[in-house]
Order: sequence, then structure tokens, then C-alpha cells
Amino acid sequence: MSSDKNLLMDVWLVSLMAGRLVANVVRGSAVSVDEFALYGLIADLGPVTPATLAQWTGLPRTSLSAIIKRCELRGELERAPNPSDRRSYLVRLSPHGFEVYLALVEPFVAALQELRESLAG
Repeated sequence: MSSDKNLLMDVWLVSLMAGRLVANVVRGSAVSVDEFALYGLIADLGPVTPATLAQWTGLPRTSLSAIIKRCELRGELERAPNPSDRRSYLVRLSPHGFEVYLALVEPFVAALQELRESLAG
């Protein structure tokens, strides 16, 4: 069996496990799995263009635009002018959005630790 195929299957399985883990963490909050991942990227990258977010996430720009708009309406994301390109804008977490993100990070880290322990044996 090809090692490339095995690697692809491993990535797929890890993706499934990670998706379930994040879904369990965000369950009961107003934040979706995609939004939580997006908040993490924005927290790590700082103010960022939607084009960069689309590139990093692989989300279609229309889907990403809808997510940004939904999160803006909840007061968790803000748009700022892009000094490098007047046709574009930057997305950043609002202070409230950063609080929402941090509130989910702690249970996410705890869930990840539980997963590590279960895999170790």
C-alpha cells in the first residue's frame, strides 16, 4: 500500500477527530466550528484580509463573507480599512470577540489533553 495513501487517510482521520473535538467544545455557544477556527486564525495573524482568511481556510469567499457578516452582527468581529488596498478591508476580533474566543480556548485545551491521554493509553 502506498505511503502517500496512508498519509492522506491519516490526515482525514485526524481531521474527523479534530472536527468532533471542536464541535463538542463549541456546542451550546453561539460560535460555530468554522467561526471558532476563524477566530483562532485572526487572533494569531492579527488584522487580516478576507482574501488571506480564504487562502488559509480553503473556504469559498462567499461562505467566508457570510461568516464575517454574522460575527460582525454579534459584535465579535470588526472591519478596519486596509492601508495597503483601499478596495479591501481588514478583519479583527473586537474586544468582545476576543473574550468569546478565549472563553472557548480553555475547554478546547482541556478536551485536547483528554484526547492525548486517551490515545496514550
